[in-house]
Amino acid sequence: MHIGILVPTPIEAKKILRALRFKKVGLRQYLVLRQKCKINLTVTGVGAENVRVACERMLRQETGINVMVLAGFAGGLSENLRVGDIVLEKTLSLKQRNILQKVRSRYDYELHYGKVECVNNIVASPKDKESLNQAAGAIAVEMESSAFYEVCGRYGVEGVMIRAISDSAAQSLPHSVQFTDAFGRPTKKFWLEFIKRPGDWKKIGRLALASQTAGTRLARFLKCYVEEFFTTI
Repeated sequence: MHIGILVPTPIEAKKILRALRFKKVGLRQYLVLRQKCKINLTVTGVGAENVRVACERMLRQETGINVMVLAGFAGGLSENLRVGDIVLEKTLSLKQRNILQKVRSRYDYELHYGKVECVNNIVASPKDKESLNQAAGAIAVEMESSAFYEVCGRYGVEGVMIRAISDSAAQSLPHSVQFTDAFGRPTKKFWLEFIKRPGDWKKIGRLALASQTAGTRLARFLKCYVEEFFTTI
């Protein structure tokens, strides 16, 4: 059995790599081999186009992938979501729902099903989050799934998205965060904006702590999912 996993940034991937004991096999490429079970993971970079390229490359190079997983953080749009909560979309196959039901019985934290909206830009303010929640009827927001599902559909492989909330609906993101690069690293522009905006300093600290919580819970949930997948399929 074979799972492909795509994760946008190193900070989102860090605890997943540790929890599942991946070994690095190339530039942002990781592998786990367990008897007849194989897991490939690629750190893709943020955004739909980066995920499109990475997903196509993995599905071309790796034969026999049973499911593709897009795992990472998301912004909360619903006031019912807290930092670290796991979000799954409702549009899952019966097979995946059965697997996830078993995962849920093992998982200790909050799990939500609902629409996750894919956008092209960071949704930073509580006002913008509320507007998107009302306009789209979505409970969370991210920036990669449109390309992910399109490529999976084209290759005839089921795609599953697993997201952990890294900022709540009421949380305002720091202005400078939009000036990180595709892998979440601060650019020169980031530091210039950060220095000019003391209000960002506390927000950055809060976001860093929230990312730790989200990363821990994402890794725990994904580990449970992988174990149940290989047991069930």
